[in-house]
Amino acid sequence: MPGDDGDRNLKEVRVDKQQEAFAEAERRIAEALRTKAMELDLSKLGLSAVPENLGKLDSLQNLDLSDNHLSALPESLCQLGSLQRLFVCGNQIRSLPDGISQLDSLREIDVSSNRLSALSENLGQLASIKSIDLNDNELSTLPESLGQLASLQSLFLGNNRLRTLPENLGQLGSLKVLSLWSNQLSAVPESLIQLTSLELLILHGNQLSSLPESIGQLASLEELYLGKNQLISLPESLGQLGSLLELYLGDNQLRAVPESLGQLASLQLLSLCRNQLSAVPGSLAQLGSLRELNLSDNQLSSLPQSFRTMNDLKTLFLHGNPGLFLSAELLGPSEAEVYDEKMARADPQSILDYYFGIMAGARPLNEVKLLLVGRGKAGKSCIKDALFGRPFDRDKQETPGIDIEVSPGRLESPDGDVTVHVWDFAGQTITHATHQFFLTERSIYLLVIEGRMNTQNQDAEYWLKLISGFGKDSPVIICLNKHDEVDFSLNEVALRAKYPAIRAIVKTDCRTRRGLEDLDREIQAAVESIPEVRQKFPLAWWDAKERFSRMTADYLSLDDFRRECSAHGESDAHLQISLARILHQLGIVLHFSGDDDLKEIAVLNPHWVTQNIYRLLRLKQGPESDGTLTQAEAAAALEGATEPEVAYLLGLMRKFELCFPVTGRPDVLLVPDLLPENPVQDLGDWRSDRRDLLRLRYEYTV
Repeated sequence: MPGDDGDRNLKEVRVDKQQEAFAEAERRIAEALRTKAMELDLSKLGLSAVPENLGKLDSLQNLDLSDNHLSALPESLCQLGSLQRLFVCGNQIRSLPDGISQLDSLREIDVSSNRLSALSENLGQLASIKSIDLNDNELSTLPESLGQLASLQSLFLGNNRLRTLPENLGQLGSLKVLSLWSNQLSAVPESLIQLTSLELLILHGNQLSSLPESIGQLASLEELYLGKNQLISLPESLGQLGSLLELYLGDNQLRAVPESLGQLASLQLLSLCRNQLSAVPGSLAQLGSLRELNLSDNQLSSLPQSFRTMNDLKTLFLHGNPGLFLSAELLGPSEAEVYDEKMARADPQSILDYYFGIMAGARPLNEVKLLLVGRGKAGKSCIKDALFGRPFDRDKQETPGIDIEVSPGRLESPDGDVTVHVWDFAGQTITHATHQFFLTERSIYLLVIEGRMNTQNQDAEYWLKLISGFGKDSPVIICLNKHDEVDFSLNEVALRAKYPAIRAIVKTDCRTRRGLEDLDREIQAAVESIPEVRQKFPLAWWDAKERFSRMTADYLSLDDFRRECSAHGESDAHLQISLARILHQLGIVLHFSGDDDLKEIAVLNPHWVTQNIYRLLRLKQGPESDGTLTQAEAAAALEGATEPEVAYLLGLMRKFELCFPVTGRPDVLLVPDLLPENPVQDLGDWRSDRRDLLRLRYEYTV
């Protein structure tokens, strides 16, 4: 059968590879014998067996057999009397040879990522061993003889199936590192408390519900990992760990933290994230060495007054505590964003200053930005008129660019009426390029679609992709507008699966007022889903916001923006940028604080940006255009514009990929919108040997 032939060929290939690997191992062993080598690397060869003459290498001190296909180690390995380090991680070894106890010189053994389910009692005879790595195996028990390893300093047992530990483990007087992450331990054995030399203890990812009071006797402990357990309380004795530098208690079920933690004078990092804390003790402010405090994803509604004095903190995570009314803009990048994505962390002092500032005097922001987007003539402006209570206008003209209208107290609520900043975007294709400048997070999006052209699914996909890119998880309401004229629908299941930010799909018709009450209710629900709408706003920020809203200038320099903030009571540089981010999201200011090319200007008039960029995008249209734009050409087109203004507008175009730099020509930008619609017909002699031609060559394997 053809299938049998294929299987036979595959087996033959495997045999050939194994034979090649074995031959290579024999060659390396022979070379090591000849040179009396002290090191031998047989890793990643694909070995399923080891040549027996390995045992003849009496000078060998380091042997690496990691990342092969070994299911067992040869007894000949036990003849290597000089061996000090043995690495066999990443194989399929089920047991260690009994003769391993003969390796009197062995200092370090790494058998991690194998399939060990049990260990021989002979392991306890390795009198010189200092480090044993048994991470990522299938161990459910440990031999009592482990307690005899008087020289052992590091023992790694993470990601096994251990439910208990042998009592005599406490006899390991030299042990400094004990790793037991991701096992099934339900209690910390009292025997571990005897490990007075222990500096690092990892119990992360077990089933611990409590800790013994005696844990405070681990006087040398510097790092303690207790995350991802089931702890509901902590012993007061934790405060006795005077050498402790890092304490991880995240992902538990803690409802309170003992005051004694404030006694940990050496502590530099404390993580209490993802618990059920409603308060933390003020004694934490006594931790003079503390540099990082993680209290994210709890139920905190207040911070102790003593936190005002925590001036030496370098990192503070308070995300996921809605009761503190601290916005994402103020809190900055989360723990994952800081450590995984290498984003710059927020300034803790600015966060604390802001918090205690709003405690002294603040009012809810109660403002939100609502953006109407969609194809031209979809009825966005009529929807906006309906939201403002204006009658339907059959002859309504298309919006030219952007129309911004503010409705004070538009949404009534027991928590305070909400002012809505409504942005109605033109639907003409050329205007889409600049829409993205103003698409922001913590906003509400009304995507207005009509079905007369039968392009509703394509339109929805186009706009939802744009919204998700800039608005992130901001709520989206889709209006199937003019529905009494044309009955149409969307591929709702697929769209909701791909874009979970869709809150509702409402059939509307402004002429008959169909669905407008439903739309109003959905907008109200969307507002309530954005906690930042109700964030506490310091009175100084409020005054500054009102000032910027009234200003008639097109833009301010960042220095002028800072001076205005200071004049209204906010002089902290970090908090000034936090305020700028919030005003950016409300549409009061356009400011890209994270972009070095754009952060020096805060735009107050969005029309100044759009009109000038429209002018540049139309500058050289036509069949003769080469699609390029220089700063000199831009300056000439923007008559009266200063050099910083031109640089800012071009920088904005670069940021949003409306133009691209040309390699080797620093003064030239390529603007796709300026390229001619018809491709170049005369390619010249493109097959010639001219070096100034770019050639792309594709090769396909047939």
